[in-house]
Amino acid sequence: MIKAEKYILLLCFLFARPAAGLSQHKEMMDGLAERLHALSDREPQTNVYLNTDRGIYESGEDLWFKGYVLDARSFMLSLADKTLYVKLQKIDNDSTVWEEMYPIMNGMANGQVYLNGDLPEGEYCLKAYSANSFNSGQPAFNALRHIRIVKDAYSLRKIAAVRLKDTVYTPLPVKDTSIAIHLLKNEHDSLQLKITAINHKPERIFLRVQQRGIVQSIAMAMLADSLLITLPAQNTPQGIAAVTLFNEQLKPLAERLIYMNPEKRLYVECQLSKETYAKREKVSLHIKTTDKDGKPVPAVLDLTVFSSFYNNNLDSKEIDNHYYLSSQLRGRIYQPGRYFNEKDPGRLQQLDQLLLALGAKSYTWNEEEMRKNIKDNNPLLSDSIAGRLTTKKKNARGPLVLMAFDSEERYSQAITVDINGRFSLTPEIFSMGRRIYIKSFVENDPEQRITINNPFTTIRETEKAKGMNYPLVLADEQKDPPAQLPPEIGPLSQTLTGVEITAKGRSRSWPKYLGKLDSLARMDGNNDYVGQCGILNCPACHSGRKPEEGKTYSEYVGNRRNEISTHPFSFSAGEMRQVKYHYHDYTEEELLRKFNLAAANGYYSHQEFIQPDYDKTNDNSLPDFRRTLIWQPVIVTDQKGEAVISFFCSDIPGSFTGKVEGISDGGLLGKNTFTLYVK
Repeated sequence: MIKAEKYILLLCFLFARPAAGLSQHKEMMDGLAERLHALSDREPQTNVYLNTDRGIYESGEDLWFKGYVLDARSFMLSLADKTLYVKLQKIDNDSTVWEEMYPIMNGMANGQVYLNGDLPEGEYCLKAYSANSFNSGQPAFNALRHIRIVKDAYSLRKIAAVRLKDTVYTPLPVKDTSIAIHLLKNEHDSLQLKITAINHKPERIFLRVQQRGIVQSIAMAMLADSLLITLPAQNTPQGIAAVTLFNEQLKPLAERLIYMNPEKRLYVECQLSKETYAKREKVSLHIKTTDKDGKPVPAVLDLTVFSSFYNNNLDSKEIDNHYYLSSQLRGRIYQPGRYFNEKDPGRLQQLDQLLLALGAKSYTWNEEEMRKNIKDNNPLLSDSIAGRLTTKKKNARGPLVLMAFDSEERYSQAITVDINGRFSLTPEIFSMGRRIYIKSFVENDPEQRITINNPFTTIRETEKAKGMNYPLVLADEQKDPPAQLPPEIGPLSQTLTGVEITAKGRSRSWPKYLGKLDSLARMDGNNDYVGQCGILNCPACHSGRKPEEGKTYSEYVGNRRNEISTHPFSFSAGEMRQVKYHYHDYTEEELLRKFNLAAANGYYSHQEFIQPDYDKTNDNSLPDFRRTLIWQPVIVTDQKGEAVISFFCSDIPGSFTGKVEGISDGGLLGKNTFTLYVK
């Protein structure tokens, strides 16, 4: 929980009031603040943002992402969530092609999604959820990115860059059209508002300014026909604020949204050693992070440099417009990045017009909607996964215990089962390995079962039930010119259509634990034997050693087994055959069922982005087709706000886009973009 800042009390009187009246009105203002804080200052709420190394990929590649999990009110890195749920979904049919869990460390997560070579071309959305972003009931607090997948670079020649349909908003009717709030001045030190009333009976009013559920200031005054109110704004952070006018019964009379202090952000300066480079040449990038006054501030950043040809213009979401704008409003904002383009002198005026058009009811932190959300919302997602043990056996000596361990049997952890058979798999267990196995020690109960819930099923069902599953909608009627592929990039971008591998023999690669179970299963209940005579399942020998996998034997297949008891025995040609022996091939499901086990996925295996070091080796016989030159999800600037990053160009010429974005230790958000050229 975060503590709300003290609100500022402004008293505007037309005539003197006794001290008792002052006390009463102060209590009313206290009530206005506390009733809002009671709604917003509840269980932790987090807001998730995803950045990717680029926006267009070829099937068969890796997609790299960085997730930020911030406290939804303070925009500080949150420690409340430990598990990030990530899924990739095709837009046109909502089919899910990837579902994995990743660990959240100190409010950040980074990982990789493999884009299978069989994925069809098209538009996809990459979604990410944490427990407290999902349970907040605010769909905008969950991350959503638009991804395009193509078969190869040539496919991009054929695809026109379509646009997202602009969301159509219908302004809500004003409850009392005789009262309006006008913005006269909005500067870093103060906010000046004019309240006008037509044919309105003079009465005492209260004006409250709140931002992300935290009251920034409250003013009290007498309103007749018009009123000027000036509020301090120097301590208010950047972002949308809701200004609400209340009567003396604390009922809202009018409200509007205002964007505050856009200059309060993280300033990220990027300086290249030069602008144009040769193929495979080393690039040096100097990064500096400061506040609005130019004072150095340490920050945590991520960096990507990729071929500009693979930039997805359909998705302009970045860390600032996600947290400051898109996630603060219900519905979808068309091209939110345009309101944060500092090269556009009219962007703030356009942003004000957007907020006026949407209305205060669209604000994520609207008091009425928050109250409704708390009433309707129940926690559904957790950092842990629930499971259940069903058995007729009871342990008289205490609660039942399960054992969780990884596939290589390097780590294990005991799990306590409650009286109703319920248990939880925790983040500590997920960290043990990619695949986790759960073993029961209850014996002689063939009906016992271990079941593990699927959190992605919970996400899917909840999104459907609450209407939270909103795929991106593409418009065919608005098309940009087809993407132009630089002639040099084509031949370098061809990918293999498939690789066929022919293996010798019949071999299956099991992890250590399943390999042991497979060996046991082959012996357990397998009555095949090789008699002393060397015949497989010889009717005269009756027993012998176990057969060897892949070895050829003579096997008696006649129907006179009961008549043959000793050697020698005669047989016809049709009663004996040559066979190459194979044990039964068990699936993982069969092995789990046979040994009364359950399995669950742990965190997806962490992989590092691989980049060459041409200072050490430069084999020109091997082409370098990297579309992403560098993906570095964690860069920490020092106390001087500085960091220096080096990387190498690939064999692909042309323009490359660099993007740096992140958060300071004080919760300031910022980004920068640069361009370099490869000859």
